[in-house]
Amino acid sequence: MSPVYTVARGLAFPHPVPIFATWRPSNENEANIANEALLAGELKVTDMLLGDETFGGGLFPYLYEEAGGWDLSPKQLPQERRSWKNDLYDHRK
Repeated sequence: MSPVYTVARGLAFPHPVPIFATWRPSNENEANIANEALLAGELKVTDMLLGDETFGGGLFPYLYEEAGGWDLSPKQLPQERRSWKNDLYDHRK
């Protein structure tokens, strides 16, 4: 059986313009793929990246910030009450 592949991609906000894509086995963590691409200079850094939960953990948020961008994932959303960050993240859905 051949492996299932997925595309890890980034989108430029607010329009769905692909800024990065790669074919990788679907069992690989997308944030790790993005870390590798960021460190290799292959990931275009935008002012803001709306990522899923995997992008909110590990080193990715810090590496992305050091590169000049801001990563917003569910892990960075306020837990006690809604804020503009929740509204912005809702745009991703």
